[in-house]
Amino acid sequence: MYVPDLVAHGAARAPERPCIVQDPFPTLTFADVDDRASRLVRAFADAGLRRGDRVALLAPNEPEFLELQAACQRAGTVLVPLNFRLTATELHHIVTDCSPRLLLHGRGCAAKAEQLGAATVWHLGVDGQGSSYDAVLADSSPATWDPPLADSLAQIVYTSGTTGRPKGAAVSNGALFSRIATLRADIAMDEHDVFLQTLPLFHIANTLSFAFATAAATCITVAAFDADAVLAICDRMHVTHTLVVPTIIAALVAALPRIPQAFNAMQRVMYGAAPISPDLLERARRAFGCGFAQLYGMTESGIGVMLDPDDHALLGTWDQPAAGRDLGFYRTAVRRPDGRQAAAGEVGEITITGPGLFDHYWQNPAATADTLRAGWVHTGDAGFRDAKGYLHITDRIKDVIITGGENVYSPEVEATLSEHPDVVDVAVIGLPDERWGQAVHALIVARTTVDPTELDQHCRRQLGAYKCPKTYEFVTELPRNAAGKLLKHRLRDERTASARR
Repeated sequence: MYVPDLVAHGAARAPERPCIVQDPFPTLTFADVDDRASRLVRAFADAGLRRGDRVALLAPNEPEFLELQAACQRAGTVLVPLNFRLTATELHHIVTDCSPRLLLHGRGCAAKAEQLGAATVWHLGVDGQGSSYDAVLADSSPATWDPPLADSLAQIVYTSGTTGRPKGAAVSNGALFSRIATLRADIAMDEHDVFLQTLPLFHIANTLSFAFATAAATCITVAAFDADAVLAICDRMHVTHTLVVPTIIAALVAALPRIPQAFNAMQRVMYGAAPISPDLLERARRAFGCGFAQLYGMTESGIGVMLDPDDHALLGTWDQPAAGRDLGFYRTAVRRPDGRQAAAGEVGEITITGPGLFDHYWQNPAATADTLRAGWVHTGDAGFRDAKGYLHITDRIKDVIITGGENVYSPEVEATLSEHPDVVDVAVIGLPDERWGQAVHALIVARTTVDPTELDQHCRRQLGAYKCPKTYEFVTELPRNAAGKLLKHRLRDERTASARR
């Protein structure tokens, strides 16, 4: 069975419409992207690539990303977008795992690319390792191609590694199409929309860009986030939709008074990847004056749950904010340790199924069997479903703190601490404790010097005593991945190792 590729519809429906906009590069129309993708199909063949070969991309957000994915679909090759923020050692593990036939690197990534030892290397931009991408395109001619086969691989996307070494989630063209179709069905989008992508394209944020591209909408991408620059783009380009994480929302709220008209055309701000404090969300909703939609999903499943704009009116009625309800083509179930479905309100592991699930972890059958069971992805997230069908996320299962026999969900404690005016950022973890099994420990990035006793009193006014941190640690920053998720395993490992010395 064949499925649509990413740009053919836009090229046929609106060939002269701007497709990819990224300062300071020239704007690419749908006709441009379609032509460049077809040229790449021939260039891949000339470079000796065959169906199933991997094409790795090491780059920050670049305007070539969409045409590369479309070309891989058309050629039957597999795009492997790499996290350019990883060290050369971390990248070497991934490249060794997936063995790309071709490595492309973006601007500023030449030094890391040189250390990875790929057989064929192309570089985006003027300088870099290997052959010039632009020269390769110029020397090639458009190739004929068949639509992508549904069961062939489109991507290998490496997990963010929040719990350890990244794993390569292999996503078929059929699954990618299903992920896009789900978003198209549940989020109104068409060729009149302008979508702004603020997140890195090397993880599932790219699915939103792909969805808007298939709708013939204009997609704007930024290589690095800057609040004033993003607001200026929203104002100048009349952006209608954007995807952000809570840290970006906070920065935009602070910067908005400098360009107050920036969101005049905005219809929907989509957010996810990390918990957001109720206070920040409420301030953003008042400031932006548009609809908000929270998205929940993961690399292995795609986005399967959404809290739509109308549902945000219910936020004040929940003790634990909801992630949303299942999107049309997905189902979620909360399961007890024995695999049976949990009752309404009962915390268990969130599982998800639907046509957009990944196929397997690349060369890792043991991890595949652990995560993908009987057609359900076991997310590793703890949560519950309420009586009205809303899914609530309480924590990562590995991050649940069991202290004195009681479960403490770190996002609840983090949300409480974040309401303190002197707390800029916070992470709550469990550390080994002889008496309690685990002790609640809070790491705080503070705006100014703050007394731990004051923070403790703040928590005790809102939380049961067993949930309140036993200890506080003040740090200058917290480790996060590119999606804004806290790397709690790193915080735990560092402090556990230090305690043993």
